[in-house]
Amino acid sequence: MRPRSTKNQLSIPTKWRISWLLFVSLVCATVFRFSFIEKLADTKQPFEVRQNAIIDKAALLINTRLSLVETQIRLFKHELTLLNPSANQLESAMRSIFTLYRDSLQVRWIDLQGAEQVRLNKTEDNRVVAVPIGQLQNKYQRYYTQAGLALDNDSVFISQIDLNVEQGIVQRPFQPTLRAVIKTQLPSKGEGLLVINFDLRSLLAQVSSLNEENIQLLISAGAKRWVVHPNKDNEWRIDLKKAPSNISTDLPDLLALLKEVNIAQGVEIDNQLYTAQSIKSPYERKGSLPDIYVVSRTAPSVLPTLKKSAMLYAVLVAIATGLGGFVIYVSYSRYLKSINSLNEELARQRDNLQSSLERQSALIDELAESKKLSSLSIMVAGLAHELNTPVGATQLALSNQRALLEKLVKNKKKGLPNQLLSTT
Repeated sequence: MRPRSTKNQLSIPTKWRISWLLFVSLVCATVFRFSFIEKLADTKQPFEVRQNAIIDKAALLINTRLSLVETQIRLFKHELTLLNPSANQLESAMRSIFTLYRDSLQVRWIDLQGAEQVRLNKTEDNRVVAVPIGQLQNKYQRYYTQAGLALDNDSVFISQIDLNVEQGIVQRPFQPTLRAVIKTQLPSKGEGLLVINFDLRSLLAQVSSLNEENIQLLISAGAKRWVVHPNKDNEWRIDLKKAPSNISTDLPDLLALLKEVNIAQGVEIDNQLYTAQSIKSPYERKGSLPDIYVVSRTAPSVLPTLKKSAMLYAVLVAIATGLGGFVIYVSYSRYLKSINSLNEELARQRDNLQSSLERQSALIDELAESKKLSSLSIMVAGLAHELNTPVGATQLALSNQRALLEKLVKNKKKGLPNQLLSTT
């Protein structure tokens, strides 16, 4: 039997192995990327839902309170007009606003020259105190007075949110204030400005209470000041003459996005997840209420934890994909080995068949030669038979002649007459 050759055995070429390795690596990288993105999005979703819920609650509280400011000052102006108090009764009439609107901080009547005619303050123990005439101030230079003097008779000016300041000093504890100004005319005082300072501490406290363990709320009144911030030192810095810390300095990209769209969701900044909404102000006058930006962000540890979890998941999926590629490679290699085994078996069977064929061919040749010899033997036997017949007759004749010759010789010796011999 001839030895089997391994030259024609099937195998994976080296270049195809390298190509398969590169392909599997690329697939694993792609699977890792998409698995990471998908898993991170899934894990972020509950936080984004909670952030949206908190922002919606905060925006509802702020919108509700701010929408009442203009209504309240218009109602109070209408009430004063109906009461038509005298100059001496104006202070008493203005006290009613503290009963009707419990978050009123100050109520003032300012004449067209900016001088305070009447001012009532609410103290920390909720008492309403009239400021003595000698302590009344001229507010002509204040931005809200200038804005009020420029108003039409039916218009209302709503100021920006800032800290209450008296005699150039920020009042402590801080009194976040929103001012509403409207032109008013009374027979006893003539034309002037009705100014109400609304205390926003209860509103900001309600908003701050929406914070959760892993979600923090930030409120920016315009782009210049934080009015609610997890780090209290960042609040009211512009009012306290400190280095600025506001949405424009701390989160400029988020602010730019909110100026383009009303809601920004799932924004990653400094490895924290932000969701924000802007409350557009209907007032455009200088110094008026600006847009309010309501921002929620996750605690610093949340997003890194979510990313680690998503990365672990993506690594496992990528490893599983790589193992799948390895299994395919091994399975294909085993398939080629089985093919090679079958080829070797077929080669062995082919060699056996070839050997059998050669033996059969030799046997056929031997049979043919034997047949030739047999035919030759038959022919020789026939020829011998044909030759044996005349030869036998010749031998018989010769034998008969020999017998006659011997008889003649014998008779001669006996002396037979020549005549008889001659006749014989």
